Amino acid sequence: MRAFRADYLVPSHTRPISGADKIHETLTNYRDAIQFVHDQTIRGINLGKTPDEIVSMVKLPSHLANQPYLHEYYGTVEWSVRAIFNGYLGWFSGNATDLFPLPEKERARRIAKLAGGEKELLEASRRAAVNGDHQWVLELCDHLMILNPDLDEARKMKASALSSLGEKQIASTARNYYLTQAMEVDGTLDIPQRKTKEIELVHSIPLASIFNGLAVKLDPVKSADVDKIVGFKFPDTGAAYTVHVRKGVAEIQPRFSKNAEIIVTVDENVWKEIAAKMRNPAIALLKGDVSVEGGTFDLVGFLRLFSTS
Repeated sequence: MRAFRADYLVPSHTRPISGADKIHETLTNYRDAIQFVHDQTIRGINLGKTPDEIVSMVKLPSHLANQPYLHEYYGTVEWSVRAIFNGYLGWFSGNATDLFPLPEKERARRIAKLAGGEKELLEASRRAAVNGDHQWVLELCDHLMILNPDLDEARKMKASALSSLGEKQIASTARNYYLTQAMEVDGTLDIPQRKTKEIELVHSIPLASIFNGLAVKLDPVKSADVDKIVGFKFPDTGAAYTVHVRKGVAEIQPRFSKNAEIIVTVDENVWKEIAAKMRNPAIALLKGDVSVEGGTFDLVGFLRLFSTS
């Protein structure tokens, strides 16, 4: 972008910029900030540092950090460091303690025991709240809520700490997480599972995405003993797919398999509506919008193997 030497720049965020020199300077600072965070994270990795250690050492130099358009309003340097580390090396920090951590409930139980019991842990949370030690409140209340999800005082303390941390945040995304979760914790906000009702949107989704989405909804318990190959034909578009449900895994192939034990013939949009739970498959079968051939493993039974919960 710098090579264009443009006189006007209209970015997707923030205000338009005028003047070739100003645009060149702004873009240079942006790309230098991105490279700085990336390169210094890799330097930390090569020094054998853990993500937490790298976070503490990677800070933008003042000539970049002081630029108003590089303030951490959307995301943070710390998050970027962690994302870069994870992108190159994966989830493992390099500290063997993190290889097989204790389950959350077991860790909470041991922390409570170390504190002298749940009552003492609750009292420590109260003291932290009084002292404004909000992050410590969150960590202590998490243990309490794992051990006793109905402990109302712990929920209220956590919600209050989340609100306090959110109000102090410059990064809009962090502020949103804190304040939204505060409302979830104290019960003033309930975020239901998102379900689209726009039929045009469902119809616009590529068929490949519909089937790929189906694969990740497979219930491993319901399908543990299932080994069935279902072929799908879409006469209106000529497309075809095969779903092989094989003991907890749904293998998707963008073609029709001659080994299909069940053959489902349906128009693309009808299948998209069924997959989006906008159309009842049993009714679609009765109306003749869907035809199923072969085997006793009916379409409704097949769909029951897939769940979002």
